[in-house]
Amino acid sequence: MPASERPTQLHFQNCNDLNIIGITSFNSPRNHIEIKECKRVKITKIKLVAPDDSPNTDGIDISESSDVDIYDTVVGTGDDCVAINNGSMNINITRMNCGPGHGISVGSLGRDGEESMVENIQVTDCTFVRTENGARIKTWPCLK
Repeated sequence: MPASERPTQLHFQNCNDLNIIGITSFNSPRNHIEIKECKRVKITKIKLVAPDDSPNTDGIDISESSDVDIYDTVVGTGDDCVAINNGSMNINITRMNCGPGHGISVGSLGRDGEESMVENIQVTDCTFVRTENGARIKTWPCLK
């Protein structure tokens, strides 16, 4: 089954004052947690795990959301520990153990020349073990 057809483990959309505390997720078929169009989110004391070679198994995927605090977490999924996408702002990631995987990623931004906006992202006091990157910004080349 192609990655785009596999389900996300937990999907939250249009939530305000969302708290995700103390869960563990193993071997999600796709993203472990997806946060979309949410405000004031707290994610803490969670553990997300998948094999090193798992395709498209982001730990936490955030889009079009604001005021998201992620802290005291363990994420090792083989893909992005956290993926921060278009329309997201005021994202704070603190004391995360990240890896193995790609690290913490902003983007991919600007696909097919689209304008993308991501603002005020903070990554503080995080540990990266066996990751391809630490924190990074992924963009598409400008096509003219």
